[in-house]
Amino acid sequence: MHFFMPSNGFWNISAGYFMFIGLGIFMFISGLLIDLNYSEKIRSFSDILLFYRKRAIRILPLNWISIILFVTFTFVFVPALFPSFAVYYPKVGINILWVFSQFIGFQLLIQNFGSFLWFVGLIVICYFIYPILIKFSKNVLHLIIMSFLPLLVFGFLRLSFGMIDERLFLYYLIFIGGIVANKLIKDWNSCSDKKMILFLITTIVFSIIFLRGRQYYFFNIPAIDFVVRQMLVFDIAIISGCIFLLFLFSRNRIFSSLKKCELIITFLAVSSYCVYLFHFQFFTVGAGFIEFFKLPTIVNDVLFYILVIPITFVFSYYIHLKLSNFLKTLSRDSVKLGRQ
Repeated sequence: MHFFMPSNGFWNISAGYFMFIGLGIFMFISGLLIDLNYSEKIRSFSDILLFYRKRAIRILPLNWISIILFVTFTFVFVPALFPSFAVYYPKVGINILWVFSQFIGFQLLIQNFGSFLWFVGLIVICYFIYPILIKFSKNVLHLIIMSFLPLLVFGFLRLSFGMIDERLFLYYLIFIGGIVANKLIKDWNSCSDKKMILFLITTIVFSIIFLRGRQYYFFNIPAIDFVVRQMLVFDIAIISGCIFLLFLFSRNRIFSSLKKCELIITFLAVSSYCVYLFHFQFFTVGAGFIEFFKLPTIVNDVLFYILVIPITFVFSYYIHLKLSNFLKTLSRDSVKLGRQ
Protein backbone atom coordinates (compact mmCIF):
# COMPACT_ATOMS: atom_id res chain seq x y z
CA MET A 1 0.00 0.00 0.00
CA HIS A 2 2.88 2.39 0.71
CA PHE A 3 3.72 2.44 -3.01
CA PHE A 4 0.59 4.47 -3.64
CA MET A 5 0.77 6.67 -0.51
CA PRO A 6 4.12 8.48 -0.83
CA SER A 7 2.85 11.64 0.88
CA ASN A 8 1.99 9.88 4.12
CA GLY A 9 5.12 10.28 6.24
CA PHE A 10 3.93 8.12 9.09
CA TRP A 11 3.15 5.23 6.77
CA ASN A 12 6.47 5.51 4.97
CA ILE A 13 8.37 5.34 8.27
CA SER A 14 6.33 2.59 9.91
CA ALA A 15 5.41 0.42 6.91
CA GLY A 16 8.51 -1.75 7.23
CA TYR A 17 7.86 -2.43 10.91
CA PHE A 18 4.18 -3.20 10.29
CA MET A 19 5.19 -5.62 7.54
CA PHE A 20 7.71 -7.44 9.76
CA ILE A 21 5.22 -7.78 12.62
CA GLY A 22 2.15 -8.58 10.50
CA LEU A 23 3.84 -11.27 8.42
CA GLY A 24 5.43 -12.75 11.53
CA ILE A 25 2.06 -13.04 13.29
CA PHE A 26 0.51 -14.53 10.16
CA MET A 27 3.24 -17.18 9.93
CA PHE A 28 2.85 -18.13 13.60
CA ILE A 29 -0.93 -18.45 13.27
CA SER A 30 -0.48 -20.45 10.04
CA GLY A 31 1.78 -22.96 11.78
CA LEU A 32 -0.54 -23.22 14.79
CA LEU A 33 -3.72 -23.69 12.74
CA ILE A 34 -2.24 -26.10 10.22
CA ASP A 35 -1.00 -28.31 13.05
CA LEU A 36 -4.30 -28.01 14.91
CA ASN A 37 -6.19 -29.24 11.85
CA TYR A 38 -3.79 -31.81 10.38
CA SER A 39 -1.41 -33.17 13.02
CA GLU A 40 -3.67 -36.16 13.72
CA LYS A 41 -4.47 -36.77 10.07
CA ILE A 42 -0.98 -37.42 8.70
CA ARG A 43 -0.03 -41.04 9.26
CA SER A 44 1.05 -42.31 5.85
CA PHE A 45 2.52 -41.15 2.56
CA SER A 46 -0.98 -41.09 1.04
CA ASP A 47 -1.98 -38.66 3.79
CA ILE A 48 0.96 -36.45 2.84
CA LEU A 49 -0.10 -36.47 -0.82
CA LEU A 50 -3.68 -35.64 0.17
CA PHE A 51 -2.40 -32.74 2.28
CA TYR A 52 -0.38 -31.42 -0.68
CA ARG A 53 -3.41 -31.71 -2.95
CA LYS A 54 -5.68 -29.76 -0.60
CA ARG A 55 -3.09 -27.03 0.01
CA ALA A 56 -2.32 -26.73 -3.70
CA ILE A 57 -6.00 -26.33 -4.60
CA ARG A 58 -6.39 -23.66 -1.93
CA ILE A 59 -3.25 -21.67 -2.75
CA LEU A 60 -2.17 -22.07 -6.37
CA PRO A 61 -5.21 -21.25 -8.58
CA LEU A 62 -5.61 -17.77 -7.08
CA ASN A 63 -1.84 -17.35 -7.28
CA TRP A 64 -1.93 -18.16 -11.00
CA ILE A 65 -4.68 -15.59 -11.61
CA SER A 66 -2.67 -12.98 -9.72
CA ILE A 67 0.46 -13.68 -11.78
CA ILE A 68 -1.47 -13.38 -15.05
CA LEU A 69 -2.98 -10.09 -13.87
CA PHE A 70 0.41 -8.73 -12.82
CA VAL A 71 2.02 -9.57 -16.16
CA THR A 72 -0.98 -8.10 -18.02
CA PHE A 73 -0.85 -4.90 -15.96
CA THR A 74 2.92 -4.65 -16.48
CA PHE A 75 2.90 -4.92 -20.27
CA VAL A 76 -0.59 -3.65 -21.22
CA PHE A 77 -2.77 -1.77 -18.74
CA VAL A 78 -0.22 0.30 -16.81
CA PRO A 79 1.69 1.67 -19.85
CA ALA A 80 -1.60 2.50 -21.57
CA LEU A 81 -3.77 3.76 -18.69
CA PHE A 82 -1.52 4.48 -15.68
CA PRO A 83 1.92 5.48 -17.03
CA SER A 84 2.80 7.31 -13.80
CA PHE A 85 2.74 3.95 -11.97
CA ALA A 86 5.06 2.19 -14.44
CA VAL A 87 7.92 2.45 -11.95
CA TYR A 88 6.04 0.00 -9.69
CA TYR A 89 5.71 -2.52 -12.54
CA PRO A 90 9.29 -3.05 -13.78
CA LYS A 91 9.58 -5.22 -16.87
CA VAL A 92 13.21 -6.07 -16.16
CA GLY A 93 13.54 -9.60 -14.77
CA ILE A 94 10.20 -10.90 -16.02
CA ASN A 95 11.07 -13.99 -18.06
CA ILE A 96 10.15 -17.67 -18.35
CA LEU A 97 12.06 -18.59 -15.18
CA TRP A 98 10.33 -15.79 -13.29
CA VAL A 99 6.86 -16.91 -14.37
CA PHE A 100 7.56 -20.61 -13.81
CA SER A 101 8.99 -20.05 -10.33
CA GLN A 102 6.00 -17.91 -9.39
CA PHE A 103 3.55 -20.48 -10.72
CA ILE A 104 4.91 -23.37 -8.66
CA GLY A 105 5.58 -21.21 -5.58
CA PHE A 106 9.33 -21.84 -5.36
CA GLN A 107 10.49 -18.28 -6.05
CA LEU A 108 12.22 -17.95 -2.66
CA LEU A 109 14.61 -20.72 -3.62
CA ILE A 110 16.45 -18.09 -5.67
CA GLN A 111 18.37 -15.47 -3.70
CA ASN A 112 17.21 -11.86 -4.17
CA PHE A 113 14.53 -13.07 -6.54
CA GLY A 114 12.41 -10.19 -7.85
CA SER A 115 9.12 -11.58 -6.61
CA PHE A 116 6.08 -9.45 -5.98
CA LEU A 117 4.35 -12.49 -4.39
CA TRP A 118 7.25 -13.83 -2.33
CA PHE A 119 4.97 -14.58 0.62
CA VAL A 120 3.13 -17.21 -1.44
CA GLY A 121 6.47 -18.92 -1.99
CA LEU A 122 7.13 -18.84 1.74
CA ILE A 123 3.79 -20.50 2.52
CA VAL A 124 4.27 -23.12 -0.22
CA ILE A 125 7.70 -24.15 1.10
CA CYS A 126 6.52 -24.27 4.74
CA TYR A 127 3.48 -26.34 3.79
CA PHE A 128 5.70 -28.63 1.73
CA ILE A 129 7.95 -29.27 4.74
CA TYR A 130 5.20 -29.56 7.39
CA PRO A 131 3.74 -33.05 6.68
CA ILE A 132 7.23 -34.54 6.35
CA LEU A 133 8.14 -33.22 9.81
CA ILE A 134 4.91 -34.58 11.29
CA LYS A 135 5.26 -37.97 9.62
CA PHE A 136 8.83 -38.62 10.79
CA SER A 137 8.94 -36.89 14.20
CA LYS A 138 8.14 -38.99 17.28
CA ASN A 139 7.66 -36.17 19.78
CA VAL A 140 7.96 -32.40 20.15
CA LEU A 141 11.71 -32.45 20.83
CA HIS A 142 12.25 -34.66 17.78
CA LEU A 143 10.11 -32.25 15.75
CA ILE A 144 12.20 -29.25 16.83
CA ILE A 145 15.46 -31.03 15.98
CA MET A 146 14.14 -32.16 12.59
CA SER A 147 12.88 -28.67 11.78
CA PHE A 148 16.48 -27.44 11.73
CA LEU A 149 17.45 -29.88 8.98
CA PRO A 150 15.79 -27.86 6.19
CA LEU A 151 17.56 -24.77 7.55
CA LEU A 152 20.91 -26.54 7.19
CA VAL A 153 20.06 -27.46 3.61
CA PHE A 154 18.92 -23.91 2.84
CA GLY A 155 22.06 -22.51 4.46
CA PHE A 156 24.29 -24.79 2.39
CA LEU A 157 22.53 -23.74 -0.83
CA ARG A 158 22.79 -20.08 0.13
CA LEU A 159 26.49 -20.18 0.98
CA SER A 160 27.52 -22.54 -1.84
CA PHE A 161 25.34 -21.46 -4.77
CA GLY A 162 23.85 -18.11 -3.77
CA MET A 163 20.35 -19.58 -3.72
CA ILE A 164 17.53 -19.09 -1.16
CA ASP A 165 16.04 -15.71 -0.32
CA GLU A 166 16.83 -14.53 3.23
CA ARG A 167 13.12 -14.01 3.98
CA LEU A 168 12.70 -17.78 4.02
CA PHE A 169 15.22 -18.00 6.89
CA LEU A 170 13.52 -15.13 8.70
CA TYR A 171 9.97 -16.52 8.84
CA TYR A 172 10.46 -20.30 8.70
CA LEU A 173 11.23 -20.68 12.43
CA ILE A 174 8.19 -18.56 13.32
CA PHE A 175 6.06 -21.07 11.41
CA ILE A 176 7.71 -23.88 13.39
CA GLY A 177 7.08 -21.90 16.58
CA GLY A 178 3.34 -21.94 15.86
CA ILE A 179 3.42 -25.72 15.39
CA VAL A 180 5.31 -26.27 18.64
CA ALA A 181 3.01 -23.90 20.54
CA ASN A 182 -0.02 -25.89 19.42
CA LYS A 183 1.54 -29.14 20.62
CA LEU A 184 2.71 -27.82 24.00
CA ILE A 185 -0.20 -25.57 24.98
CA LYS A 186 -3.48 -27.46 25.09
CA ASP A 187 -5.52 -24.96 27.09
CA TRP A 188 -4.95 -21.31 26.15
CA ASN A 189 -7.28 -20.18 28.93
CA SER A 190 -5.15 -21.73 31.68
CA CYS A 191 -2.17 -19.36 31.69
CA SER A 192 -1.42 -17.55 34.94
CA ASP A 193 -0.87 -13.80 35.13
CA LYS A 194 2.80 -14.34 35.94
CA LYS A 195 3.38 -16.35 32.76
CA MET A 196 1.55 -13.76 30.68
CA ILE A 197 3.71 -11.00 32.12
CA LEU A 198 6.82 -13.09 31.39
CA PHE A 199 5.82 -13.50 27.73
CA LEU A 200 5.02 -9.78 27.50
CA ILE A 201 8.37 -8.76 28.98
CA THR A 202 10.18 -11.19 26.66
CA THR A 203 8.40 -9.66 23.68
CA ILE A 204 9.24 -6.10 24.71
CA VAL A 205 12.90 -6.82 25.50
CA PHE A 206 13.62 -8.73 22.30
CA SER A 207 11.67 -6.19 20.22
CA ILE A 208 13.81 -3.37 21.61
CA ILE A 209 16.98 -5.35 20.91
CA PHE A 210 15.83 -5.98 17.34
CA LEU A 211 14.86 -2.37 16.67
CA ARG A 212 18.02 -0.97 18.23
CA GLY A 213 20.09 -3.49 16.35
CA ARG A 214 18.90 -2.11 13.02
CA GLN A 215 21.27 0.81 13.51
CA TYR A 216 24.47 -1.22 13.75
CA TYR A 217 25.91 -4.74 13.48
CA PHE A 218 26.04 -6.98 16.52
CA PHE A 219 29.05 -8.67 14.94
CA ASN A 220 31.51 -7.81 12.21
CA ILE A 221 30.30 -10.73 10.10
CA PRO A 222 26.97 -9.95 8.31
CA ALA A 223 25.91 -13.61 8.12
CA ILE A 224 26.30 -14.11 11.87
CA ASP A 225 24.57 -10.80 12.54
CA PHE A 226 21.62 -11.90 10.41
CA VAL A 227 21.35 -15.22 12.27
CA VAL A 228 21.51 -13.58 15.70
CA ARG A 229 19.53 -10.37 15.21
CA GLN A 230 17.06 -11.35 12.51
CA MET A 231 16.50 -15.08 12.92
CA LEU A 232 16.84 -15.39 16.70
CA VAL A 233 16.02 -12.02 18.26
CA PHE A 234 13.21 -11.16 15.85
CA ASP A 235 11.75 -14.68 15.87
CA ILE A 236 11.74 -14.87 19.68
CA ALA A 237 10.03 -11.47 19.86
CA ILE A 238 7.29 -12.53 17.42
CA ILE A 239 6.72 -16.00 18.90
CA SER A 240 6.56 -14.78 22.50
CA GLY A 241 4.30 -11.90 21.43
CA CYS A 242 1.92 -14.23 19.62
CA ILE A 243 1.75 -16.58 22.62
CA PHE A 244 1.03 -13.62 24.91
CA LEU A 245 -1.77 -12.38 22.62
CA LEU A 246 -3.34 -15.84 22.36
CA PHE A 247 -3.31 -16.22 26.14
CA LEU A 248 -4.76 -12.73 26.47
CA PHE A 249 -7.53 -13.25 23.91
CA SER A 250 -8.44 -16.60 25.46
CA ARG A 251 -9.44 -14.97 28.73
CA ASN A 252 -13.19 -15.37 29.14
CA ARG A 253 -13.96 -11.67 29.29
CA ILE A 254 -11.91 -10.77 26.23
CA PHE A 255 -12.99 -13.90 24.33
CA SER A 256 -16.66 -13.03 24.84
CA SER A 257 -15.95 -9.54 23.49
CA LEU A 258 -14.24 -10.99 20.43
CA LYS A 259 -17.21 -13.28 19.79
CA LYS A 260 -19.30 -10.17 19.22
CA CYS A 261 -16.93 -9.25 16.40
CA GLU A 262 -16.96 -12.73 14.88
CA LEU A 263 -18.44 -11.63 11.56
CA ILE A 264 -15.83 -8.90 11.11
CA ILE A 265 -12.97 -11.24 12.05
CA THR A 266 -14.27 -13.90 9.64
CA PHE A 267 -14.59 -11.33 6.87
CA LEU A 268 -10.99 -10.18 7.35
CA ALA A 269 -9.67 -13.75 7.60
CA VAL A 270 -11.47 -14.93 4.46
CA SER A 271 -10.45 -11.90 2.39
CA SER A 272 -6.83 -11.67 3.58
CA TYR A 273 -5.25 -14.06 1.04
CA CYS A 274 -6.95 -12.42 -1.93
CA VAL A 275 -6.09 -8.98 -0.56
CA TYR A 276 -2.44 -9.99 -0.57
CA LEU A 277 -2.66 -11.43 -4.09
CA PHE A 278 -4.64 -8.66 -5.78
CA HIS A 279 -4.05 -5.51 -3.71
CA PHE A 280 -1.47 -4.21 -6.17
CA GLN A 281 -3.97 -4.24 -9.04
CA PHE A 282 -6.81 -2.80 -6.95
CA PHE A 283 -4.54 -0.08 -5.60
CA THR A 284 -3.27 0.75 -9.08
CA VAL A 285 -6.76 1.21 -10.47
CA GLY A 286 -8.01 3.04 -7.38
CA ALA A 287 -5.04 5.38 -7.06
CA GLY A 288 -5.08 6.02 -10.82
CA PHE A 289 -8.78 6.86 -10.75
CA ILE A 290 -8.29 9.26 -7.82
CA GLU A 291 -5.27 10.86 -9.48
CA PHE A 292 -7.38 11.56 -12.57
CA PHE A 293 -9.30 14.29 -10.70
CA LYS A 294 -6.12 16.23 -9.77
CA LEU A 295 -7.20 16.71 -6.16
CA PRO A 296 -4.97 17.98 -3.33
CA THR A 297 -2.59 15.36 -1.98
CA ILE A 298 -4.28 15.11 1.41
CA VAL A 299 -7.64 14.49 -0.29
CA ASN A 300 -6.08 11.75 -2.41
CA ASP A 301 -4.78 10.08 0.74
CA VAL A 302 -8.14 10.25 2.52
CA LEU A 303 -10.03 8.88 -0.49
CA PHE A 304 -7.52 6.07 -0.81
CA TYR A 305 -8.05 5.02 2.80
CA ILE A 306 -11.84 5.31 2.93
CA LEU A 307 -12.66 4.00 -0.56
CA VAL A 308 -9.91 1.99 -2.25
CA ILE A 309 -8.84 -0.13 0.72
CA PRO A 310 -12.39 -1.14 1.83
CA ILE A 311 -13.36 -1.92 -1.77
CA THR A 312 -10.25 -4.12 -2.07
CA PHE A 313 -11.31 -6.14 0.99
CA VAL A 314 -14.92 -6.51 -0.18
CA PHE A 315 -13.97 -7.69 -3.67
CA SER A 316 -11.32 -10.03 -2.25
CA TYR A 317 -13.87 -11.56 0.11
CA TYR A 318 -16.26 -12.41 -2.71
CA ILE A 319 -13.50 -13.60 -5.03
CA HIS A 320 -12.42 -16.08 -2.36
CA LEU A 321 -16.00 -17.28 -1.77
CA LYS A 322 -16.74 -17.73 -5.47
CA LEU A 323 -13.57 -19.70 -6.11
CA SER A 324 -14.09 -21.85 -3.00
CA ASN A 325 -17.63 -22.71 -4.09
CA PHE A 326 -16.42 -23.47 -7.61
CA LEU A 327 -13.69 -25.80 -6.35
CA LYS A 328 -16.11 -27.57 -3.99
CA THR A 329 -18.54 -28.12 -6.86
CA LEU A 330 -15.73 -29.37 -9.08
CA SER A 331 -14.57 -31.76 -6.35
CA ARG A 332 -18.08 -33.16 -5.82
CA ASP A 333 -18.53 -33.66 -9.57
CA SER A 334 -15.21 -35.51 -9.85
CA VAL A 335 -16.22 -37.80 -6.96
CA LYS A 336 -19.53 -38.57 -8.67
CA LEU A 337 -17.76 -39.36 -11.94
CA GLY A 338 -15.35 -41.64 -10.09
CA ARG A 339 -18.24 -43.58 -8.56
CA GLN A 340 -19.87 -44.00 -11.94
